Amino acid sequence: MLSPRFSLLLAWLLATLLPVPLLAQGQDNCAAAQPISGTGLFAFNNLFALPDGLPDGLCDFAGSQQIFNDVWFSWTAPADGVATVS
Repeated sequence: MLSPRFSLLLAWLLATLLPVPLLAQGQDNCAAAQPISGTGLFAFNNLFALPDGLPDGLCDFAGSQQIFNDVWFSWTAPADGVATVS
């Protein structure tokens, strides 16, 4: 049987560490890109992201055509005009 102190520690660790990937913004799958809109800064985290799909022939990064740790967004502009993405 687990001691109450160990059980409490285990519960705290699970509650603290498991939600981290769930808080990350951005979708790991291009087909299900996370919708965002408006202006401003949008947080993202690609720490647990995986490659999505087949390598892209238009990409060449150090001899590899695969895009690794990619996250996807679908942005809706608030108005017509020029948008700057950096």
